[in-house]
Amino acid sequence: MKEALPFLFMLLTTMSLPMYNSHHENILQIDTIKTMKIKITAAGKIHTATMMDNVTTEAFMKMLPLSMKMFELNHNEKYCKLPQQLPGKAVRPGTIHAGDLMIWDGDYKSLVLFYKTFSSQYSYVKLGTVDNPDALAGALGSGDVEVKFEKLN
Repeated sequence: MKEALPFLFMLLTTMSLPMYNSHHENILQIDTIKTMKIKITAAGKIHTATMMDNVTTEAFMKMLPLSMKMFELNHNEKYCKLPQQLPGKAVRPGTIHAGDLMIWDGDYKSLVLFYKTFSSQYSYVKLGTVDNPDALAGALGSGDVEVKFEKLN
């Protein structure tokens, strides 16, 4: 029996190594996921946004850099028409938050940057969120504004 113990110990140790290694590799893969960021410039003010990981955002990111005149709407958002329709499936978020960057589902071409929080029954695909939305309303102003969207990474 004593002769079998070292063999049994070695067998159990060897069997547990692949489980540890595969778990360790999964942790490394999670750590290497990149966060997509964009830079939004409006009226000389620079904002950053953290983007969602979805097909709509991926298609939007391929359009960048992009400068567009964004139009005032409802005293809570700026919108513009993108050069092409984007893929995706819209949902009703219920509450729109200041800093949300979304595509409206009416045509999947309307890019909307919200600068106030409010309830909505419309459907959107969320692209991302401005990192510091508190300063957004002041930067966007009350009228139409030229806005530039660029990739940061």
